[in-house]
Amino acid sequence: MQRGWWLWAIIVGVVLLTAPLLAQRAALEHDNRTVEIVADLESLRELSEWVDVPVDVILESWAELGVTSAGAVEPGDIALIRAAGLRVVPRTVQVLDALRSEGAAPARGPSGIGPFIAAGEHMPGYPDAMPSVAERLAAAGIPLGIVEFANQAGEREMARLMNDTVVFVHSIPRRELERLTDRQALARFNRAALERQARVLYVHALLPASPGDDDLIVGQPAGGGPSMVAAGAGGSGGVNARTLALDPEERAALLARNEAYVSALVTRMGDIGLRVGAVQPLPRWAGSSVVPVAVLVAAAAGALLVLRAFVRVSWKWELAVLVAAAVAGALLPVLEREVLLRQLAAFGVAAVFPVLAVALGAGVGNKQNPGPGAPAAAGAEGRRSAGVAAATIWGLLRVMAVTAAGAALVVAALADSRFF
Repeated sequence: MQRGWWLWAIIVGVVLLTAPLLAQRAALEHDNRTVEIVADLESLRELSEWVDVPVDVILESWAELGVTSAGAVEPGDIALIRAAGLRVVPRTVQVLDALRSEGAAPARGPSGIGPFIAAGEHMPGYPDAMPSVAERLAAAGIPLGIVEFANQAGEREMARLMNDTVVFVHSIPRRELERLTDRQALARFNRAALERQARVLYVHALLPASPGDDDLIVGQPAGGGPSMVAAGAGGSGGVNARTLALDPEERAALLARNEAYVSALVTRMGDIGLRVGAVQPLPRWAGSSVVPVAVLVAAAAGALLVLRAFVRVSWKWELAVLVAAAVAGALLPVLEREVLLRQLAAFGVAAVFPVLAVALGAGVGNKQNPGPGAPAAAGAEGRRSAGVAAATIWGLLRVMAVTAAGAALVVAALADSRFF
């Protein structure tokens, strides 16, 4: 790989071309440091029944601990959530329409509306009436919450209808939460916010694991329904088997456990450099389509450098490969396949550059790869050891440089808010 300087020049040139784009993305992500913590109101109602404390008191306590919002399934939930000083996160179209009818806007504080996080296994209006729902969300000025790993039917179509005005939500389903320790659950939220850019954390209350739990409310059919313990009513709404299942000390311990869990979650967000507040979707942003074309050409240049280590290829054939990569890349945006172009460019770099880095570090294809400082001939053992060390360090530095260049090219190829 001693020849091919012009291929290396192409790679270096493309890396330099992407530098301003990388700076823009870094600035964009730096501004995207707000995370919204949303309480699941239905699980809080169940917690209220277990601990015999009114749900409005629990909501106010969670608000004081740093929770910003609560999910509303019924229009009647709106007043309860606002009374606790929390933003309303609509989970159904009925709640959304109720908020719009009173002129609510996506502002901070209890008068504001949080992102729409659809309840159930599919988007409202799926499959035929989603355009109408998207128009109502756009009119309300709120983003769509896409729940990680939920795969709700129609979520991709709804995101497209809303021009990708979305925020990513991480939630731990209640059945899964029962199998995790509190520390494990907190670690999951931590990773979602830090590694996968989840900016809404939807938090369920920690409840005792009880099979057939829905049958515990006296007079309530299996499958549940509106809680018999109304806000502010404590246990006065009727005989509650959940409350009777725990003694006073156990109820106090369960309530304290939930408060410690929420407090730890808020603290962890601060520890990783995020601030808890009202989330806003990232603005639509994308780099020029010229960049992924250039990245695709750089990936082709890297592949040719690897190929040179094993076979001799005419520079004319190499030039033909690069031109073909450039033409193919330029055609895809014309065919309205820019997303595919970005994916192909990123995949090409991800596949080629690790091989190129290893081959370069090992000196594959070189007649000799002494590295700077290696002895010209066999000498004393000390000089030989120093030469080996210098060659090793030089090889490592080259591997790191190629790896860093590859990472920069992948980020540049995916410089589009649809990939964030």
